Amino acid sequence: MPDNNPHLKRELVDRASSDPEFRRKLLSDPKGAIGEVLGKSLPENIKITVLEEKPSSFYVVLPHASPGGDDDLTKFTPDGSNTGATAIHFTVCC
Repeated sequence: MPDNNPHLKRELVDRASSDPEFRRKLLSDPKGAIGEVLGKSLPENIKITVLEEKPSSFYVVLPHASPGGDDDLTKFTPDGSNTGATAIHFTVCC
């Protein structure tokens, strides 16, 4: 299985690392911040959790046991192409 949506994940982490205002929004309103990057509103049924990594933290994210529906956020990249992935998890660090 691909690492969720690596293109979107990389774009979000890169932008959060270089833009303090976007980082704050990503932490306080992840759905709004990601919708901004994608250029569209995200479905109500999509839940997004953003964790800010700390030096003493270690996170393990397990994928859902079965694939999600067609409205899964992670199936879409910022350019609108479909990746077929089933979940998105990322850590904003540094």
